Amino acid sequence: MTAPRPLSTGRRLWRYARPMRGLLLAGTLALVLNSGVEPAMMYFLQHLLDALKLGGGSMGQINQLFWVLSLLGVLLAATDFAHTFTADYIGQTIVRDLRRDLFARMQHLSLSFYDDQSTGLLMSRATNDVNVLQTRLNYELARLIKCPLSIAALLGLMLYTSWRLTLVSFVTVAVLVPLVDRAGKLMKAHTTGLQDRLGDLSARLQESIAAIRVVQCFGATDVEIGKFEVENANVRRAAMRTVRVRSLLQPLTHLIGLLGLLVVMWFGGYELFVRRSITAGQLLVLLGSLQLITTNFKQLGRALLAQHEILAAAEKIFQVIDTASEVVDRPGAVALEEIEGRVTFAEVGFRYKTGRTVLDGVTLELSPGEAVAVVGPSGAGKSTLANLIPRLYDVTSGQVLVDGHDVRDVTLASLRAQIGIVPQETVLFRGTIRDNIAYGRPDASLDEVVAAAVAANADAFIREFPDGYETLVGERGRTLSGGQAQRVAIARAILRDPKILILDEATSSLDTQNEALVQEALERLMRARTTLVIAHRLSTIQSCHRIVVLQDGQIAESGTHQELLDLGGHYRRSYLLQQGDHAA
Repeated sequence: MTAPRPLSTGRRLWRYARPMRGLLLAGTLALVLNSGVEPAMMYFLQHLLDALKLGGGSMGQINQLFWVLSLLGVLLAATDFAHTFTADYIGQTIVRDLRRDLFARMQHLSLSFYDDQSTGLLMSRATNDVNVLQTRLNYELARLIKCPLSIAALLGLMLYTSWRLTLVSFVTVAVLVPLVDRAGKLMKAHTTGLQDRLGDLSARLQESIAAIRVVQCFGATDVEIGKFEVENANVRRAAMRTVRVRSLLQPLTHLIGLLGLLVVMWFGGYELFVRRSITAGQLLVLLGSLQLITTNFKQLGRALLAQHEILAAAEKIFQVIDTASEVVDRPGAVALEEIEGRVTFAEVGFRYKTGRTVLDGVTLELSPGEAVAVVGPSGAGKSTLANLIPRLYDVTSGQVLVDGHDVRDVTLASLRAQIGIVPQETVLFRGTIRDNIAYGRPDASLDEVVAAAVAANADAFIREFPDGYETLVGERGRTLSGGQAQRVAIARAILRDPKILILDEATSSLDTQNEALVQEALERLMRARTTLVIAHRLSTIQSCHRIVVLQDGQIAESGTHQELLDLGGHYRRSYLLQQGDHAA
């Protein structure tokens, strides 16, 4: 059985418009009417001009033609408003829904996807590419329907008025059609390149801003400016390719239209004065219609260029939306009910896509309520081990079990609802302190939020702010000190009340005073919870029930603090080294 062919980008965009079929139909009808009004006005204008020129018409006829033209003008304005408004509405709705789906996909993608992707490139997909759709999708695409209809209606009027002069004007049309088609193909290729370069520029910008402290401390501002200039110049070069196509198309269309108009004028003069086969009014209608056809071809050309820009940008967006998450609920996955908190690693192996093995045959069990610290050199696999519990990654071999359930056999939502985490790099979100504490439980009352803050040693400093719990923390919590932000993160974990807790070097970046306050809050948080502690400072984990030493992806030592000191292995050496540094 052959797999179904993937939908084209255009058809996928149509799926977003399909729920608005009624509005789309109304807008299309308005476009059809609008396209027919112009030639109708030209037709009645011809009769008015002939009546005035030849003097054969009565005032009654002239008045009648005047009112008909006035009504057609009102109809033209009304249909123009109707199709413009509906096109804008449909276009903005498509962009909204596409942006929503893009963001939702980004939220569900596995961490392995982000390991391989630049944040700046993803930001470019959500901003630059979506912005192309937002600025092009409505009015420009409406012209793809309106302009051909107008051209066909005007050509019909010209054929009705004088088929000889219409055939002469076909020379202009025959040149314009392949010109516009060729420009559209060039535009799609150049736009794809431009979107890629904009992605590279966004990646460079995001990286430099995120690392601004390092950049300035290392005196590397000029180096970063130089790198940015390279990417900026690449964007300009790519943009100029599209500019050249767009800039050449406009004057060429205008020139060809003008030459065609002059040819029709010459032949029209011959028909009017020599053969006397047409009237002056008919000649003016023919010339006016040809001018309108040329104008519509210009607009159609711009619309086709916009169409290719839209398709190129949409393809980039759909590439992200189509990316499959590696960590998903298995068919038949069950919800994890109330648990005791037993965590088991059974012969666990893990390696990244690069092929580097991080964990190799790790077997470890955490009993309910037990606090187990995992220590070891950088790259030993400590954080990877912790990431396997909430299924941020899936094991390469072996099993991770919670209360005997393989974490791959339960739903992600129910699994992660049982887990709390306090990371090394505190993550706070734009909003108030109360919002951040209640992040895992948005329905929590203020009393519950305050109680969690008290337990996390955060209530006192929060109340010192003029707005208290309604204080805005700013982007990534930058208005708070490191210790304050970490205590807010601990309060967030306390309020969530998880059965399983992961502390990933939660005190590694704090000074002694803040570390004491945070450590006290962490000890409250760890009570009666199964806790996996990733630690670098060995002085902070002496109270843990058990300490496991990871080395080269395997468990090298395991025991209590005193047992490991007595063992005289890697842990003892590391502890004495840190104690020596502390004493020094």
